[in-house]
Amino acid sequence: MKKPFLLLILIALLFISSFTQGQTSGGPDAFGYVWRNNSDPQGPVYNWIDISSRPGVVTVTGLQDDNLRGPFAVTPPFRFYWYHPTKFWVGSNGYIAFAPNSAAAPFPNIPALPSPNDWLPVMASDLTFTDNTVTAIPNVTCQYWENLDTLIVTWANVPFWDNVAPGGYLGSNTFQVILDNTDSSITYQYKNQQGLYTANPIDFMEIGIENNSGGIGLETSHDTYPLISTAVKYYFPDTVTLAINDAATTYVNNIGTHGQILSKNVSVFTSTAEVTNSGNQNITAFDSYSRVVN
Repeated sequence: MKKPFLLLILIALLFISSFTQGQTSGGPDAFGYVWRNNSDPQGPVYNWIDISSRPGVVTVTGLQDDNLRGPFAVTPPFRFYWYHPTKFWVGSNGYIAFAPNSAAAPFPNIPALPSPNDWLPVMASDLTFTDNTVTAIPNVTCQYWENLDTLIVTWANVPFWDNVAPGGYLGSNTFQVILDNTDSSITYQYKNQQGLYTANPIDFMEIGIENNSGGIGLETSHDTYPLISTAVKYYFPDTVTLAINDAATTYVNNIGTHGQILSKNVSVFTSTAEVTNSGNQNITAFDSYSRVVN
């Protein structure tokens, strides 16, 4: 009696997977972004860009399992939603972020208010650059290259973490993200996808974009493997009507907001903060508060 039931589940899963991969466009999100893939008549052309031998290419070192490296400069600043990030971080789990927010499995649907936010999950999954002895896996790399028009980050031959497979990893994935300053678009490209993630079939993969608050985002797919030779492009809206009133702290007392040691005998201490308008509306005068803690 169990065999027909299992067959029914298998057919349902295949239908869901086919339906998701058959979608060629989506959006807009609350800000106005839409996405299209290369199967859409108005979508991008798949055109893999090999940056490995380009002058100035940078290899991101120190990537392991579930970690983050950076910051690296975004030059010039990239227009993302209503703000312009100047730095990015690279996650071993297949994403870049414009804030030092680490992401590890499980990967819920976006948008989502809990961290991580302000990120581009290109192929966010439980990937690893090191084996179960924390030794670098051969031929697994992440590199980035940029000029005044483009920033490209490529993950090459990155496997899934697997606690059963020899060495603690399985499969191989090669993909990239392209930030284009000429039109503020974001493109994901998928060159190779081999193997399956077996540790957990729920919330194991996320692809999309999300803003700095986690309140706005555009999901392309969830728990669905990307097809090879596929390009997904996120288009910045032609007209932005969403009003954002937002301010943020740049630093308190010292650039980078590192810890600061004060003498307990200091009777007067002046706290200095720099704030920035991180929205797209004018901000009137406001108060800034800070406190000294032990």
